Amino acid sequence: MKITTDACVFGAFAGHHFKTQIDFQPNRILDIGTGSGLLALMMAQYFNSQIDAVELDKAAYDQSKINFHHSKWANNISLFHSSIQNYSKIHSTKKYELIISNPPFFNNSFKPPNKKRLLARHTDKLSYTELLKIGQNLISEKGIFYILLPKIESNLLLQEVEETKLKLVGIVDIYPNPNKVANRVIFILSKKEYRTKLKDIYIKNTGNTYSRETIELLNGFYLYL
Repeated sequence: MKITTDACVFGAFAGHHFKTQIDFQPNRILDIGTGSGLLALMMAQYFNSQIDAVELDKAAYDQSKINFHHSKWANNISLFHSSIQNYSKIHSTKKYELIISNPPFFNNSFKPPNKKRLLARHTDKLSYTELLKIGQNLISEKGIFYILLPKIESNLLLQEVEETKLKLVGIVDIYPNPNKVANRVIFILSKKEYRTKLKDIYIKNTGNTYSRETIELLNGFYLYL
């Protein structure tokens, strides 16, 4: 599974936002569709919590299993080879203070020939309706649910949020640089009303160097930035 700058910025933002603006330590964290395990590992760096990572694709599951095993947070992370739909039925009594997901996307776009990329990048296996309902069922009463989507898909999720009991705490647009339009959106959802300070993220400056906010977010994760 390819690691993207967008995913790294998303994980760093979610961890930093929760740690600095939400006033409690999460006991349990859920990573929906862990892929390579990137987001689960980033959450492990932020919090001394039990993390459950769920992955449907066998190759991605095997990769994340290796990545978790070779990390110093192996004891904090439990990996499950399952669809999140089945997982949520079996573990329906679990409640999470923090849920994070970079889910399948491109709802109606042209589908690539590679089956693994198709599974990772389309909503056939996990619709936004299912994702939100599962999040609503598994999140604690004061928990936070972070979702990363392409900008072109954001209105679809907004429509679905209105049909749930989740509240939209905030939206953060991610821009490649100040001269381009936003291409990713972070949604912050909860059952509880939260007041948080949010601002959009510009990954790079106009001169194609990383912005100060990106450097500050990723400083603890990138060896060279």
